[in-house]
Amino acid sequence: MTEHKIRIHGDCNFYEISRRVNVSDIGHDDTVIFNFGRCFIFPSAINAILLLSEQIHLKGAEVIFEGADDILDYISRLDVFTALGIDRPEGFRRRDRSHRFLCATRIDKDLGNNAAHEITDFIARNVPTDPVSFAAIEWAVGEIIDNVELHSKSHGYFCRQFYPRKHTLELSVGDSGIGIREAFLENKDLIEEELNSGNIAPGEEISHKRSLELALIKGVTSGRGQGNGLFGCTELIRQNQGLMQIWSGDAARYINPKSGTLRNVVFFQGTVVNLLFNTNNPIDMRKTRLYHEPISTYISSFDEADNIMNILDECKQTKFRKDAAQLRNKIELLVPMIDEKIVLDFVDVDTAGSSFLDELVSKLVQSLGEAIFREKFRVINIDDQVHGLLNHVVNQRNGLSLDEIFTE
Repeated sequence: MTEHKIRIHGDCNFYEISRRVNVSDIGHDDTVIFNFGRCFIFPSAINAILLLSEQIHLKGAEVIFEGADDILDYISRLDVFTALGIDRPEGFRRRDRSHRFLCATRIDKDLGNNAAHEITDFIARNVPTDPVSFAAIEWAVGEIIDNVELHSKSHGYFCRQFYPRKHTLELSVGDSGIGIREAFLENKDLIEEELNSGNIAPGEEISHKRSLELALIKGVTSGRGQGNGLFGCTELIRQNQGLMQIWSGDAARYINPKSGTLRNVVFFQGTVVNLLFNTNNPIDMRKTRLYHEPISTYISSFDEADNIMNILDECKQTKFRKDAAQLRNKIELLVPMIDEKIVLDFVDVDTAGSSFLDELVSKLVQSLGEAIFREKFRVINIDDQVHGLLNHVVNQRNGLSLDEIFTE
């Protein structure tokens, strides 16, 4: 039995904690003590504490938190002890979560929608943004949560903080899943392409560093998605003059408006993505390379007898693939049973995830074919930003944008 004491003092982020905790060095029946002095805990540090503690528990070791009562009360307010199942008396009165800046929200296949709603509600209540910038941030929230659900094969946590004096919003999502490299290994075509291009030698595996490079390239995917999420986040961060940090395996990447830096770090099983937005600088999805300018007015053409499907009534959330897949399956069953057109009504959908739009519309076009889709479907009441994102994902999967399909 070995005791590992992790002293946490000063400014505390994911990197500062993860470099002091190497889970592979911890054995069964060991004890790991997180010793908190006077420190400021950033959102990514909360993810590090939660995820590393869970990994340590899985090895049969014990995790202990020690420090002054006011520091431990602060950590308790962040829901760290609740998430880890640690029963600690609380010497304070809890407040409404919507006004708490830094708390851990669990993400899994059943709680992703709740997490997204809680986080965007927090931003709407506490962070001064214009509607276009809010829509862009909401898009980023949906995409990085969807990545946890789609790729990690694990649950995760989302933490956030707004610094009014610094005009900075920090969002951090992390999981203890398979990691970016392992996700890419599932895409045999990608690995073959890397071999043919000489980026990896025969008999070698793709590195964590190379995986992080690939993860930020438009259209590069593990095969489960379309490769828009992390790429789109980098576009927004650079437009915003913000900062993006990604840790996965033994590599980390830092993205600022001018450059991106790769470095080796202590191995971490999973992935953490950190986004820092400058709330003084507006951002707009229409200025990213995920937006395909609308060119058509076809969307107003439909008959009253047609079957109108209100997207929000059917899905409630327009961020995640799982919700879109349920509606798409319903529509695919309905198509051969009716003669009327199916009208996809996007009324009141102010923002939608690229993942959602791809899963719903792009895959409908792919499965039914362009001719049948053009004959059987109409799209109405679609916001300009959502329209452009939809054009992009349909073109990405099918070679033609939605407008081009309807105007052929």
